[in-house]
Amino acid sequence: MKWKIQSLFLTLWLSAYFFFVFNSELQHYLIELFPESSTQNLLFLGSIYIVFIALFNAFFTIFSIKTFEKYFFSVLFIISSIISYMAYRYQIIVDNFMMANIMQTHYAEAVAYLNIDFFMWLTFLGLLPSAILFKINIVHFSLMKDIVSKIMVFIVSCLVTAILFFSFYDDHIKLSKNYFVSQIVVPFSQIYTASQYVIQTFTLKKPTFKTIGMDAEQNSKTEKKTLFILVIGEAARGMNYELNGYDRPTNQYTKSLNPLSFKNVQACGISTSVSIPCMFSKIGKKEYSPQEVIAQENVLDILQRAGVQVFWIDNDGGCKGVCRRIPSVDLSSTCSGEVCFDQVLLDAMIQKIPSLEPKDTLLVLHLIGSHGPRYYKRYPSEHRYFEPDCRRSDIYHCDREALLNTYDNTILYTDYLLSKMIESLEAHGDWETMLLYISDHGESLGENGWYFHGTPPLNEMKNPLKLYAEGSSFKRIAGENTPKEQIQVPLIVWFSEELSRSKKVDLGCLKQQAKTGAFSHDYLFHSLLGIMDVSTEDYNPELDMFFACRVQ
Repeated sequence: MKWKIQSLFLTLWLSAYFFFVFNSELQHYLIELFPESSTQNLLFLGSIYIVFIALFNAFFTIFSIKTFEKYFFSVLFIISSIISYMAYRYQIIVDNFMMANIMQTHYAEAVAYLNIDFFMWLTFLGLLPSAILFKINIVHFSLMKDIVSKIMVFIVSCLVTAILFFSFYDDHIKLSKNYFVSQIVVPFSQIYTASQYVIQTFTLKKPTFKTIGMDAEQNSKTEKKTLFILVIGEAARGMNYELNGYDRPTNQYTKSLNPLSFKNVQACGISTSVSIPCMFSKIGKKEYSPQEVIAQENVLDILQRAGVQVFWIDNDGGCKGVCRRIPSVDLSSTCSGEVCFDQVLLDAMIQKIPSLEPKDTLLVLHLIGSHGPRYYKRYPSEHRYFEPDCRRSDIYHCDREALLNTYDNTILYTDYLLSKMIESLEAHGDWETMLLYISDHGESLGENGWYFHGTPPLNEMKNPLKLYAEGSSFKRIAGENTPKEQIQVPLIVWFSEELSRSKKVDLGCLKQQAKTGAFSHDYLFHSLLGIMDVSTEDYNPELDMFFACRVQ
């Protein structure tokens, strides 16, 4: 026997369900806006709740169409349960930058977020309500009466919204400018964001592709050819590096090799899809635009044009378009299991070097590094140095010590691989060699309730009243207000004695620069050109981290 409910009552019930169940984070944030329980604050807060439910009801009434509504609302149940899980458990906000990350996420990365907690959430908040919905007999009026009644409900819902909106006009206007609030209304914010992503991806006119560095020439004066290994890390935070003063032995492998560690380095973005294109681009953080960056050549193109041999080897699901015009290979799907350990990059490097032509070479290795949430799958069991570690993907259930142990094991394993890479380079006396390691962005490990990366600027999250009063918008470009855990990245450089001598690099000077200077991803473009002795009008020595310490 099926339960019966009139269509108009169902949409009202669904409106309340979606608001109170799927938007708990929104409610929590709204309550934070008004810590004082004055009559005015309580009345305005109550008006917000009614406005949201009325808007939900108006929207749902439009799609409450016989034979169609059950499928429509079931899809919304499932989508909303997934989004609310991300927001509640990880504080992830699905705005335009996060939508780009989601669309570019490969299978292995997506699977890493699946766990029992997720499936329980999906089952009880998404699948079970959908099943109940199909058991209900939704009663409709005759066609004309149904249309008229829906129009009336729509008008009444809009009138209620308008009356309450204008009753607290100034407050609602301020709230409507609040970027955070506009991005977390499940599922409407995400539907809007997805539609905007589709429009921007498939309908907006793409910028004309621009070639740069057409005048590039290499003027290398070294006796031997240069072999530069550039290692791109993933989600590694500089504050967890022993070389930067961290109180745990996370660099016990490389520290005996005397690398230089740059202590103050900021990422361009706080997601891989932003940082990787940005760090190789001349455009840099300040002028960053995803459309412009992808429509312009990068430093790898310039180096290749100047005669440098360039290769990209990947273990993190792709180069985000950076390597599309140079020889590249993606190893991330070549292993059994979720992903390969980064050992495959070390092995590939060792195998690749003997086959290289005798010319200056840049070999880029893109690590899976410290990619979450399954940090424990980023290192083999024999590299479980810090214990107990957190061996699950729902990391919010792990205590702080176990989570930190797991993450630090990923940093230590990367350090082990870097040391082996350096030892391999030391054995190739027929080359002048160097290695530079830098991460794409950092990572939050529960600080201020945030996990992973891509978090909005911290001061806006900690000061909602200020944000509410002034209105705000922000991008996922790293800035001074970005959580420091996500913006501070490691940068480690190692030179062979021959290369530092032939390139005339004053290591004492560079060591001091690494200790006291301030650097960012913007320096990579120009530093690669400078150290590879490539001259071009697009080179800026002020953004070359080595320039000031090279004897001219």
